[in-house]
Amino acid sequence: MTLPGVEPPPARQTITTEGQDFMVAVPGAAGQVVRTGRGEDRAAVTGFELGSAQLALIEVGFPAVAEAVGTSDAVILCTMLRTPPGGRWDGVPLAPGQTFVYPAGSTHHARDPAGLRFALSVLPAEVLESGTRSLGFNPDRAGDRHVVVGGDLPALCERFVDDDEFDVPASLAQDHLVDAAIRTICGGPDESNRRGGSRWQDGELIRASIAFLEHNGRWIVPMLTLCRHVHVSERRLQIAFGNLFGIGPNAYMRYRALQSVHQVLRDAEPDEVMVSEVARRHDFRHLGRFAGFYSATYGEAPSSTLRRRR
Repeated sequence: MTLPGVEPPPARQTITTEGQDFMVAVPGAAGQVVRTGRGEDRAAVTGFELGSAQLALIEVGFPAVAEAVGTSDAVILCTMLRTPPGGRWDGVPLAPGQTFVYPAGSTHHARDPAGLRFALSVLPAEVLESGTRSLGFNPDRAGDRHVVVGGDLPALCERFVDDDEFDVPASLAQDHLVDAAIRTICGGPDESNRRGGSRWQDGELIRASIAFLEHNGRWIVPMLTLCRHVHVSERRLQIAFGNLFGIGPNAYMRYRALQSVHQVLRDAEPDEVMVSEVARRHDFRHLGRFAGFYSATYGEAPSSTLRRRR
């Protein structure tokens, strides 16, 4: 498949700010930051516009205490990426991989160490609620203030802020962020949710899913995107693909993308393409995992396929 290339990736903007002006640059919240010791004189905020959602990478160059209040119409998730010793948020010691979930209008109190690095996701409440329904998760779980360790969000945030070749269109990038946020907040699908199942036969669901992927121009998309377009929950899609193919929709998308990569490598001149570039164009971001999937499927390394071009 070829990527449509119609919609550009999210724009990136970095603002370096003085300590007292720090909160002005942070999306989705207002408040006060008070510096408490030596460190760098500035903090950096790198922001991404993802449709109606926002993502910001925040790097604090000085120790500080802060109070912040979120907007009344958005849920805020703060995901820890680097946590020097001594940091506490709302009384909780900071550690990498934590995600602090703040419902709309929440107040937050922090003791930030110098060198703190975290990602801040601002998700409109209606976008988050709609996404939980599309995936078949319990939306009530998204309204609680709590701390989650692990989940899909930390790795996704790292990709957004550190991978300059993460060229997903802005609208699809929003679905990636919302999908990961929902899985981090809610933990798993609502097993009682069977919405839409009676309206679809398994074959119809799979045909609709494949037709959407072909039209979209990408074989790997967030599950939220697929569920939204075929109007059933993730649980219902899992059942349909499992009944007819014996694998889930994520595995199916991965195999179709692998097949596209295989075709490109098989037909390309070895000195004209790089395996890593082909993999990225087909939405494989973790090259080690990609190589493992490819070898398990085709019995050879992707570089071997490229070298033995017919």
